[in-house]
Amino acid sequence: MKQTKDPELSLKDEFKGFLHDITSPLTVIQYQLDRASSTLTEDQQQYIADILNSAALNLNNLNRMVIATRRMLNGNSDETVFSVAAELHAIAEMYGPFAGARGVRLLEEYDDDRMIAGEVTLFRRIIGNLIQNALEALETVSDPGYVLLRTRRTREWFQIEITDNGPGIPEKIQSRLFRKGISSKGMDRGMGLSLAKDLLRDRFGARITSVSRGKGACFLIRFYKVRSENPSV
Repeated sequence: MKQTKDPELSLKDEFKGFLHDITSPLTVIQYQLDRASSTLTEDQQQYIADILNSAALNLNNLNRMVIATRRMLNGNSDETVFSVAAELHAIAEMYGPFAGARGVRLLEEYDDDRMIAGEVTLFRRIIGNLIQNALEALETVSDPGYVLLRTRRTREWFQIEITDNGPGIPEKIQSRLFRKGISSKGMDRGMGLSLAKDLLRDRFGARITSVSRGKGACFLIRFYKVRSENPSV
């Protein structure tokens, strides 16, 4: 009797092959760069170094997405209860070198901590994307830039703040910023904030908003159902 292959299993096998391909070492690119470096001026080498730093950050984000996708295909999840401040600090350490290469200070100010239930990888991806957006926005300003990660709380909620001193959000799109297809970077790059809003709401019970605080942009992620690090709080 002829056996038929399960379409779902076939799709998983093909997708896993794709994941393996995109995580392979980029040896060909490295080889070409090594050959070209001897003929480049110092300014040209610095220009390429800046591009590679940005590419490395994007690849790092892609790698985290690959890991999360593999877990999903294998039926695994990294959902747990984790410390927000500890995760923010880990993310800041990861993005610190890329910020420094752009002359941007990545600052941390954690007034309080909370234990949040959810997928750690997804949380890192959302916060990382917001930091990357801020770093890209700061490329358009001449003043020394900074990105500040901060936490604070009240009796009703716990909040993460991601603030920068970049050009800010244009007033004409401020009220529509979290709609699908809307972005201060152009219509083809407006998926990020819309997706972040949906994921924060559906996976963490949180709400994200943006506010204007003088020069720059500030994104607020507010958790209304939180678990304190101190059970008595």
